[in-house]
Amino acid sequence: MSTSTPPATKESGFGKWFAASPIASFIRSFIATLITVAFADWSSDGVISFANWQSWLVAAGAAALPVLIRWLNPQDSGFGRTAQ
Repeated sequence: MSTSTPPATKESGFGKWFAASPIASFIRSFIATLITVAFADWSSDGVISFANWQSWLVAAGAAALPVLIRWLNPQDSGFGRTAQ
């Protein structure tokens, strides 16, 4: 009985970008927090209402700030902007 390995797949351009881009990281953090805050409102009120949409955006923006800070830091090897 031989074991076979799955064929190597090429990662798409979008997949590479989504895995490594600071913008994609910002989007992932923003959306994850937005969903979390919406569900927290739902668990306390029993309904998802857009009455608190401003607080959702503030929380999501605050959660995405560390990604922005990493991107602005030229010393950060992951996202840092390099001098041109």
